[in-house]
Amino acid sequence: MANISCVLFDLGGVILNWNDSWFIQEVGDEFQLQKEKLSEEFHKNLPDISTGRINEKEFWYNIGNKLESQKLM
Repeated sequence: MANISCVLFDLGGVILNWNDSWFIQEVGDEFQLQKEKLSEEFHKNLPDISTGRINEKEFWYNIGNKLESQKLM
């Protein structure tokens, strides 16, 4: 019998349905950003971070750069 050393779960959209509106609201409030523009850029960059083409730092840099928010960069 094999020993299991690690179990990974992909929660978002696999085990549970993820609704990011609360997250967009929180980030928008924290950094004084328009929710609609933040949401648009967030979702535009989501495929790249989800597939590993960019890391989290690059993800937020891209969004901050597009929204001209130095706090996110």
